[in-house]
Amino acid sequence: MEIKMIYNIKKLNSEDRKFLIGYLDAIRDKGMSKHKLQNDYYNALKERLGIVGNVPSVSLMDIIEKDFDEQKIYFEFIVEYFFVGGKTLEEILDETELYYSESEFNEIYIDLEERLDDIYEPDLIVYQYIREVTHRADPLFLDELDARGDELVEQTNELCDKSTEALFKVMDLEEELEKKKAEYEKLNALYETANDRLTRFCSRKSGDEKNNEVSVKVFATMSSGKSTLINGLLQQKLMPSSNLACTSKITKIVDGDQAKDDFSVEAYTEEDETLLYSTSDPDYATMQMINNDATVGYVQINRKIPFNKSEKIDLTIIDTPGPNNSRNVNHREIMDKELDDLYDSIVIYIINATQFGINDDAELLKKLRDKMPYSTKVIFAVNKMDQIDTSEEDIDDFLRNVKEYLEDHGFENPQIYPVSSMAALNIRTLLQIPNIDDEDDEVYDTRALVRKLNRNENLHLESYSPVSIEISHKISMELQNAEENNDRVEQALIHSGIRNIEESILSMAEEIVDYNLNDDYWD
Repeated sequence: MEIKMIYNIKKLNSEDRKFLIGYLDAIRDKGMSKHKLQNDYYNALKERLGIVGNVPSVSLMDIIEKDFDEQKIYFEFIVEYFFVGGKTLEEILDETELYYSESEFNEIYIDLEERLDDIYEPDLIVYQYIREVTHRADPLFLDELDARGDELVEQTNELCDKSTEALFKVMDLEEELEKKKAEYEKLNALYETANDRLTRFCSRKSGDEKNNEVSVKVFATMSSGKSTLINGLLQQKLMPSSNLACTSKITKIVDGDQAKDDFSVEAYTEEDETLLYSTSDPDYATMQMINNDATVGYVQINRKIPFNKSEKIDLTIIDTPGPNNSRNVNHREIMDKELDDLYDSIVIYIINATQFGINDDAELLKKLRDKMPYSTKVIFAVNKMDQIDTSEEDIDDFLRNVKEYLEDHGFENPQIYPVSSMAALNIRTLLQIPNIDDEDDEVYDTRALVRKLNRNENLHLESYSPVSIEISHKISMELQNAEENNDRVEQALIHSGIRNIEESILSMAEEIVDYNLNDDYWD
């Protein structure tokens, strides 16, 4: 182990160093018992002082003859030599015979004890003031260390230069990568534009293009209330719904000129879309029967979509089977096919507010994100909002969490529409029929829901949607008219949020149709 001294040897000149070792030699020659650490200390001190070989012996008288101030520069090392061996102050005075220096020795002894307080052990010598790495004082060795230090500094500088060069190369590569990404995005945008124009050109040449048709595709996982929302938009309980996954095939509601209650249903095979059968004015039970018919792969409902008052827009609402529907192995393939064809489409993605973050919709969201990550034609309808306990949860905070959830799945600035589709459907059906039976449980529950939506301002869901100024003004005027007419049912319908979704669909559809009819597009 390296022996380290507490006191600084630099204050000793060459003669002082020989004198100190000579005196310690004289003491050691007396033959008194010496602790091993004293031998270690003596050898380390001699090596540290640069003393090689023997030095002239120094007697007690030689020390006494020196000036007292000169004597004191040796006292620190003399006391330290005995101290490491566990000698007491009295024992040190007896062995050195420097009784007249008792006060100075005592001061040094106390200083040593304080310096080593709490950490001193018999086999450990610590503390050294000088900073050299080596314990050798030989100038040749120090020169060698300095030379090695210069070499290490040179190597360090060389490595720094190389790392700096590598860093610049990495920065250049990152810059080049960003340029390539920008070029790729530009080329991809050009490709999309070219493909769009080619598709439309071919449609025009073949006469197949119908510039006023817009698809509204509805996607959701199980039990999100997809069928209920569609029924609410149709203002009729038509699409089968339950707590189980129930949409088992693609169902298209094609807008037409029929009266609200005048419509037909056509059932086709999936493979070649051969018409199996059709029926006029079907009811809910008929639709359930068709939905359960395994031979049917595609259903088309020809019906006027009530909220579409525009003469230049023909809507088609497409109800898709969810990805976690287990009743048919090809449901996922059917849904994927619809996701692959989102040209001129509006998407409604339904999220269950009561199971937010629980339903396994990550895969479906990923597929949608890959198709429409930046599209403003995606409506995220957060359904069953009437079941949120506003005394426990703030609606703004809840919707902010939904927004962050969607952003985490890759959607930029998702358009979120809170809605109670059950309230909208029941208000538009149960509370609109003649001779309402107030004893009916569903009627009773719906009236209670009307009161809840009207009384609880936190559930005025129309106030949370990111609609345009024009839509916001239109909805506000409808609400004002309902309040002036004391029509609490109509007020609750607006508060359900369904009108915001309907008007936003029409606004998006109008943008698509205007774009398709714009002849400047071909210039």
